[in-house]
Amino acid sequence: MIQMGDEVLEKIEAGIQRVLADPALKSELAGWTRTVALRVDRDDYTICIENSSMSVVREKARSPDVEIRVDKATFMDIASGKLSFTAAYLRELLSVKGDVRASDITRLQKLL
Repeated sequence: MIQMGDEVLEKIEAGIQRVLADPALKSELAGWTRTVALRVDRDDYTICIENSSMSVVREKARSPDVEIRVDKATFMDIASGKLSFTAAYLRELLSVKGDVRASDITRLQKLL
């Protein structure tokens, strides 16, 4: 459930809905299972991806596969399309830790 005024949660939910509404994007994420801990400034979010099912909650992830830390301004640039996830990663504007593969970065970019 989206908390009023939580722009980050709203952007993540919008990304999930965009992917679920697009059969091509949805099929690209099929077979992918990850728990992503996203920390935006001091706020924690957990994104669960299991095949074509995706959800987000505003809480710290327990045993995430991938951990991402980013400031809110960078996150909003990524979510609005002004900056790609890959470019932010390569410029070290966000940190990614855990069981991360190149395909994970590409898939996360489609979601965010």
